[in-house]
Amino acid sequence: MVARSGVTVVRNAVMVARSGVTVVRRGAGASGTAYAEPSIADYAERTAAQQEWWKAQNGRQGGDPAKLARALITIASEKQPPRRFIAGADAIATAEQKVADLKAQIESYRELSTSLAFDERQTEGG
Repeated sequence: MVARSGVTVVRNAVMVARSGVTVVRRGAGASGTAYAEPSIADYAERTAAQQEWWKAQNGRQGGDPAKLARALITIASEKQPPRRFIAGADAIATAEQKVADLKAQIESYRELSTSLAFDERQTEGG
């Protein structure tokens, strides 16, 4: 099963693997597909700017959807597919920036994060 990126998908991937189902988290870059029109009126005002951006990108995406499909089929056919597949040069650049940001956050709060263990464990009754 190839699924769009999502925390739940990644969290449950190990659990469903016991049932013989393999999950690959796909983080894809822009592929040359048409974008859907917004369908929930309640969100229209908040999403208008994003929709305009997507419309402007339509037909200008660098990724070939046929190549993406072939890549996903290749991965789905592997005995041990990756847990995460980042598809497209633009997606790789975004992922690399995210990794760099995460590393910076880790370093900024390393001392605080690693100071959270109990100072000493008390035994029962004592």
